[in-house]
Amino acid sequence: MRPDSVFYNQHRTLTRLARHISEEGFPSAQITVSAQLQNSQQEPGQEQGGTHAGATSSGVAGTPGTNTDEELSRVAAEVAGLLELKAQVLSDPHNVTGTWQAGGNPCKFTRVTCDTDGRVTKVKLTSPEDIATMYPNSVNKRGTSIAGELPWPKGTYQLQQMALASLPCSPAFLAFASRLTTLRIANAKLQDPSLPACWGVLKNVTELTLGGCGLTGTLPASWGSLKALKHLDLSDNPNLSGSLPPAWAGMRNLTVLDLSVDTFDGVKSGLAGPLPNAWHTLRNLTVLDLWRTQVTGTLPASWGAMAGLQVLYLSNTSISGTLPPEWSRMTNLTAVHLTGTAISGVLPASWGSLPNLTYVDLLDTGISQPLPSSWRTLCWRDNLYIDLPWHRPNGDRVMLNSVHLNATNNLCQGIHGRHKIVMFVTFALFTVLTIGTCVILRRRVGRWIGSLRSSNVATYDPVYPTLPWEDERLRRRKFSFQPDQPADRDR
Repeated sequence: MRPDSVFYNQHRTLTRLARHISEEGFPSAQITVSAQLQNSQQEPGQEQGGTHAGATSSGVAGTPGTNTDEELSRVAAEVAGLLELKAQVLSDPHNVTGTWQAGGNPCKFTRVTCDTDGRVTKVKLTSPEDIATMYPNSVNKRGTSIAGELPWPKGTYQLQQMALASLPCSPAFLAFASRLTTLRIANAKLQDPSLPACWGVLKNVTELTLGGCGLTGTLPASWGSLKALKHLDLSDNPNLSGSLPPAWAGMRNLTVLDLSVDTFDGVKSGLAGPLPNAWHTLRNLTVLDLWRTQVTGTLPASWGAMAGLQVLYLSNTSISGTLPPEWSRMTNLTAVHLTGTAISGVLPASWGSLPNLTYVDLLDTGISQPLPSSWRTLCWRDNLYIDLPWHRPNGDRVMLNSVHLNATNNLCQGIHGRHKIVMFVTFALFTVLTIGTCVILRRRVGRWIGSLRSSNVATYDPVYPTLPWEDERLRRRKFSFQPDQPADRDR
């Protein structure tokens, strides 16, 4: 199933909000270390989350199945790795790691889950955090509006956040972590918030999440050696700086890369510089999110080779130039978000052949009209949503907050006897839009904003429909638009 861009918007926003909600229902910091040893499988239905602090871990087999030297050595290595992680904890107000002791059974450690073979599969540490600065009466995050007070429980303002000295690089931790497939750390305070270059040796890791940890410094080029990595989330770390490493082109199995910043305060990431041409080798990448970073330059034509890319977020960046015609090779491309960039020029005619394109967001850009006639197949598929900046003939800018090209022909140029119907959800201004020889009017609060000199053109409005949707069949006509006279405004 293709990742619908609206669904992805909601999913990523909820993911960020979930970072602030612990299992007890409180806003929280979260540190999750999840591991599954290579070639081992978890039984269906086994619990995926950690347990409450102070409780016995659920989904735990108990003691290891045998006491062979190899088994004892493995258990000792797991304990050593967990203790290395514990050694980095500076603040643990709820004593989550209190049961983590040398010589103990890691499957009995609080918030540690093992598989049926007694192998550590997940470690989850959570603690409430101070939310005084994130309790606004109104917020507006990407793709989601939240009005009113956020439903945080009363009396949680002064709760503390778990803090770590650093992300460990000790030999004992790396030996343990090199067997992990998933490592998640979210919203933890780090005394040393730099990204460890040493983690480039975690050859089995497939998911690495470090969102909202206040990370600083540059992206380690050594991470390009993470050949197994599929999901990398470094979002909501606005103090990261430097450029995007071309060496990350070595992450050949990467499917999701999230470097965006979508925090409540609206700050931008310090990541800057051009989009690396070398990343065209990331042909398994399906989601690339660089929202609100400061990347510059043009869209690389070479990225047309990223045949697996489905969702691209580059909105509110410093990207400029034109849309590359070569991107028509991205046959899986579903959604492109470029609002608030300096992109200009016209829509590439070659993009009309993209078979899966359903969402194009180009608001607040310099893209000019009209839509290419080659986009007729996109329009005819009845599922294209496109946000574009249009201009009235007098030059006044008109912003369209969602244009649904539905059951259309070749932009009113005739196909199968049908003609263009466009649904405009909202207008920033009263206006009339001219596309080719079609003029589309919209009325607001039951009032027409214009009058037609031809009776053979009509519109569909989602609130005040003029005709049944399935019965609209219009003939192409050229006509002029005349503003309403005062006497006509209440018709």
